[in-house]
Parts: sequence; structure tokens; C-alpha cells
Amino acid sequence: VVACTCGLTRCGRHEIALQLNDPSRVDAAADLLASIASLSLETPIPEADSLIEVGPGLHLRVSGLHPDNDTVLMIEGAESGGDCDRVLDRLTSGAAAIYRSTRSTARHRSLAVESWYRFLSLVEPAVARGGQCFVEVPWEDASGEETRREHLWMTVESVKGEVVTARPAHDGAIVQGVPEDACRVSKDEVCSWRVHLDDDTWGPEQIDRLEAMVLTNE
Repeated sequence: VVACTCGLTRCGRHEIALQLNDPSRVDAAADLLASIASLSLETPIPEADSLIEVGPGLHLRVSGLHPDNDTVLMIEGAESGGDCDRVLDRLTSGAAAIYRSTRSTARHRSLAVESWYRFLSLVEPAVARGGQCFVEVPWEDASGEETRREHLWMTVESVKGEVVTARPAHDGAIVQGVPEDACRVSKDEVCSWRVHLDDDTWGPEQIDRLEAMVLTNE
């Protein structure tokens, strides 16, 4: 299975494609491609056989043009000839972040805020079925010469009213000194959210399907 962008050639860029070994990772691959595509409009993708960092500690390799279509640029795993499974596994688990352009970040935040109350109603039934819920929150470190900013995933522990109590799901890769204690996260602070359930990960873009699955099977 090959996941590929559509429309970048109209902007003077190559389309970008990933080879997938597991079709169940299509949603994660689509999210990853969307982020790479958005960033490529701001900074062109480097030449073939170059490593690109798509998130803190997440690297892929530009393998070159597709042999049958010179408008498509293929992306593979960091090891030459490798697959993207490691990166997609971490994205599917909900405990990793990928870089996004300013425009893409604003879009994701808008979707998360718009669906916030629907997400809150799904936390309890999803957890009851063995799932995990996460929220993505921005953190800043202004202690150095330059302010460092990172979006971190936090595991939701409870819901009270319009806010969640959540604890960092991983250490910061850019921002240091992220507190380990649980804290309250409101709609105004969230950048995105995820529900990991039945070996699948769902986000604001799939809220309708997620509701249909969770609420009809309570």
C-alpha cells in the first residue's frame, strides 16, 4: 500500500509518498504526510538520500523519485531501504509528536477545540473499554537565550466539568523540566486530542466514526 499526497505539484513541489507494510496505519501515515507536505511549502524537502527530522527523535529518509512517476518523491525509514514502521508505530501509540507548520497547527487546534466537549463525553466509555485518552498541550521554556516550544502528549486521568486532569505521557525532547505531576487542561489550552482504542488511534478528524463506535457499544 502506498500513501501519497495530492495537490503539491500545483504549488511547485513534488508529491510525497510513503510505502506502508500495514494498511491499518493509513490514518497515521495520512497525518504524517499532511505535516510533511505542509512543512514542504515553507521549506523545500532536501535532496535524495538526506535525513529529515519529522518530530523530536523521529527521522525519515528521502529515498528519491518514484521509479514510475517523477512527480512523486518517496520517503522511507531512516535506515537506507528501511520502512517507516518505527515512526508510524510511535505516532499510532499517541505518545509522539510531529512537527507542523503554523497553518497546520492552527487547523489541528481548531478541530480539537470544536470537538472538545464531544471528546470529553467519550473519555469514560473509552477507558471502560480498555482505551487510553490523550491531550496535546504546548509547553514553553524561556530560561535560555531563545524560547523553546514543544507540544507534549498527556495521558488523561479524569474528567471534571469542562476540563481534564492529565499527566505527561513522555519526557520533553526540546523543552526541559516538564513537571511529572498531573495538571488540569481546558479547551483553551489543548492543541489536539487522541483516543487509543482496540489497537487504533482516533483524533478530531474521526470524531463522527469514534462516537459511532464507542457510544453504540457501551
